[in-house]
Amino acid sequence: MGNIEYENRIRYQWIDVLRFLAIFAVYLGHTGTSSGKLTPFVYSYHIALFFFISGFFITNKCEQQSFREYFMDKINKMLIPYYLFQVISIVFYSIQNSFGTKIILGHLINAILSIRSNLLVVSLWFIPCLFLVNILYYFLYKTLKNKLVILAISLLLNIIYYAAQIKYELPYNAESVMIYLFYFALGSIAFKYMEGFSYKKMSTSKKIVFLISSLIAVFITCVNYINGSWYWFIKYICEVKFLYDFLFLISPLYAIVICLFTIYANILVSVKLEKFHLLQTIGKKTLVLCGTENMLKVSINELLGLVGKQLVLANPLSTVIYTFLCLVISNFTFAKFFDKLLHGGK
Repeated sequence: MGNIEYENRIRYQWIDVLRFLAIFAVYLGHTGTSSGKLTPFVYSYHIALFFFISGFFITNKCEQQSFREYFMDKINKMLIPYYLFQVISIVFYSIQNSFGTKIILGHLINAILSIRSNLLVVSLWFIPCLFLVNILYYFLYKTLKNKLVILAISLLLNIIYYAAQIKYELPYNAESVMIYLFYFALGSIAFKYMEGFSYKKMSTSKKIVFLISSLIAVFITCVNYINGSWYWFIKYICEVKFLYDFLFLISPLYAIVICLFTIYANILVSVKLEKFHLLQTIGKKTLVLCGTENMLKVSINELLGLVGKQLVLANPLSTVIYTFLCLVISNFTFAKFFDKLLHGGK
């Protein structure tokens, strides 16, 4: 796996491409029914992939930073950009739709509370949740000092969430912490084995295991897409009385397995595409791309309207092309501007 070393730290090219694949899935999932099976497919893993990636470097930060340093770092890197994009989006939509003072204040309050269903820009909902996951993991790590125990606890929380069929929404989407802490914790463990991975240095037996597991991951990912997400299996379980009695346990575990195999397949793809500089560049701007997605897509539609044209996404292939073009356009316009504003373009 390739990487670039600079300023006493390493930039993993394949991780940037993996981030690109994650943001591509997010943009694709927001294209609606025109994407066909692609929408339920990407919804089965895309947010989990973001949390998984976010856990890669968490251990060093927990060990090297005090809580105050860690807390302020997450506020600066997550919450400040999050609220900035919420405010900018409110201004953007206020101009487009001529919002009155009451509506604007309502959107500002909703942005502060950050409850998913009430947000004007729903695509940013997981940023406050990711912030909470980071803070919770820090406390768990400092208290338990055992990643496997944290992983076990997070898995239990995930199962409880689905078994209890939790429907309520909390500020900062805190209820979703029960789902995504598991993927974050798993990422913190998995990265240790991925960062130094070298197929050439593996023994023959390990190569065989790797190839078989990779083929299984690709196969399951394809089946997941063809059947329009993992729910097809749950429908089968509901028809079997014995299995149906354990649906509360089987359903979340099966969803996790499918999600993890799909993430595995994404990692394989990211390694193969790690030399594509454009994908790396886009992958470095995922937060900005999330924050500007709606504004970009609305602007494209408005510009087409000025010349009497209308955007029509006729089928899944057209949505894939449209999604890629949106990311490329944003990379040189919206994302480029706001990335420089927030990070100096670094």
